[in-house]
Amino acid sequence: MINPLLSILQINFLAFVQKAHIELEGRPLDMNQEYIAYLTWHIEQMILGKTQNLIINLPGRHLKSFIASICAPAFLLARDPTKKIFIVSYSLDVSSELVRKCRQLVEASWYMEMCRTRISDVSRSDKFTIKSGGEVQAAAINSMTGKGGHWIILDDPHNVSDWNNDRAKARVRMNFGLLMSRRDGGQRTQMLLIGHRVADDDLTAHVKEHGGFKQLRLPLYAPKRLERR
Repeated sequence: MINPLLSILQINFLAFVQKAHIELEGRPLDMNQEYIAYLTWHIEQMILGKTQNLIINLPGRHLKSFIASICAPAFLLARDPTKKIFIVSYSLDVSSELVRKCRQLVEASWYMEMCRTRISDVSRSDKFTIKSGGEVQAAAINSMTGKGGHWIILDDPHNVSDWNNDRAKARVRMNFGLLMSRRDGGQRTQMLLIGHRVADDDLTAHVKEHGGFKQLRLPLYAPKRLERR
């Protein structure tokens, strides 16, 4: 029988994130930071299928990768071990490190007590597979065009140093366009685009122009108190 406290972690994403932070960082989250609950709630709506595609813009060093690219895939696999998830960034090294930390969660003793999701022997530094068929794989934005999955998480698709590099920004927009055209356009595959804005013509602006994504903006200094809707 599953420990009742652990069973909560499988249905409450915020509780899972709190437990995961202790596992990976060795300390509790500061829940006085109200944006954490707000951010996890919006991602949980995606996990529950109430939001199909989502853009989240917030500054760096605010747990965006930890919550969206490490915790969310692990939480998804606990609920459905057949999910195929891609974590995409501007660099394969960056996305591979996120996959490594996600795997560390899935291999934690409390996680394995919480659910039956188990990693198979077929794994690499940039990918791990689940015995029930699921997988988490890292990719760079410029090599993502032909791959498939139930979830695609685009975590900082731009290198911030390219903020004034028109050619580099255009490549990111082009590769995203190819990804959409060769897949189902985000109709079945769920897509989460998360990161700080780098320019007025970055991928966030491109995606907003074409529609199909809900947007959540969390500025460093909020102009007013935000409420969930």
